[in-house]
Amino acid sequence: MLTCGNSCVCLMSLRDVVSDSSLFTLSEANFSLGGGETNLVHLMVTPKVEGTLRIVGVRWKLSGSVVGFYNFGSDLVKKQVPKGRRRGKSSPNNALKFIVIKNLPRLEGFIRTLPEKSYAGVLQHLVLELRNRSEFPVKNLRMKINDPRFLSVGNQEDLDVEVPACLEKKHNTEYRSAPSNPKEASNGIFLFPEDISVQGETSLLWPLWLRAAVPGNISVYVVLYYEMGDISGVMRYRTLRMHYNLQVLPSLDVSFKISPCPSRLQEFLVRMDVVNKTSSETFQVNQLSAVGCQWEVSLLQPVEAILSSHSLIAGQAMSCFFKLKVSVQEPPLLVDTFKNCRKSPSTGEKALDLSPSIGSDVKLAPEGGKEAVIDIHNSPLAAFHDSERSQDGVPSQVGNL
Repeated sequence: MLTCGNSCVCLMSLRDVVSDSSLFTLSEANFSLGGGETNLVHLMVTPKVEGTLRIVGVRWKLSGSVVGFYNFGSDLVKKQVPKGRRRGKSSPNNALKFIVIKNLPRLEGFIRTLPEKSYAGVLQHLVLELRNRSEFPVKNLRMKINDPRFLSVGNQEDLDVEVPACLEKKHNTEYRSAPSNPKEASNGIFLFPEDISVQGETSLLWPLWLRAAVPGNISVYVVLYYEMGDISGVMRYRTLRMHYNLQVLPSLDVSFKISPCPSRLQEFLVRMDVVNKTSSETFQVNQLSAVGCQWEVSLLQPVEAILSSHSLIAGQAMSCFFKLKVSVQEPPLLVDTFKNCRKSPSTGEKALDLSPSIGSDVKLAPEGGKEAVIDIHNSPLAAFHDSERSQDGVPSQVGNL
């Protein structure tokens, strides 16, 4: 930093003893300072060859005529060392001395359209974009996400899907447990396909799924590991770290009270209470689903008796009574409800009485509604359910949207 009178100051970095522009490039900064003003200037030096680079000082010019020079090693301030402590062996000059190695690829990445705010339980489709502007390729990409309850890696074929159409249950299909992803290691590290290499102007796009699990301010950390295409260099791998902050707002608060059926074994009576915790949003509850094929769900009341308008405005609550029947001998799993933010249904729409129906999915939408049944057993919903159950301290009787 330099302070001077009412003069125009040109500050430039000092070339080394060998003033050869083929060895490095230097930046310049032109600015003006008023009386008593202080300015902080950032200068850059870019080496062009391998070897050792040492920054020795700066040179400046005042008003285009007076040249000044400052040597960083000429006025070293000795630090006071308290008694009983040893003085560090490192010299201040070492901080200005660098070992220059050959150019290495540097991966750049960001998540497209990642929102700053989201409602709890809302599922969003995102895209991760990776770039490598150097002429050297990178390979063996691996990715780690700090909390899979909020962010999940999708399949490559999900890159151009549309939500919620991609989540709809297909007709004439039977439920099968979701197969394990062979690209994901046991420690939660996602392995990109081995034939993927990022190089040049072509970007690598990969789908991600965002589902804010709980309200609050959360931090999402993504770490990518990648290796150099030429492993003969001095550095074999590098990492790319991304950090995002997300504010999760309350949406629907769902709670359950489960009691054994007094007349039959392996059947349970359930009361579900849903409260709209938002300040201005309106939600419609479209579907009630049981996670796992071992459950059968049957409503104990007509749909129009649950909520006459079929929508929950801000601060409104509803209660629903239904029966759970165990069809196979497996431990109980989490029961979820799914919501879709939309406008209230137009007048004249009639409710569909689904109380006699039995199955793992029960529609709560009005008759004539376009909402299809959501398949909760496939990706990405199945992956988020597994992440929820793997978390310690998550109550088994609390529904998460």
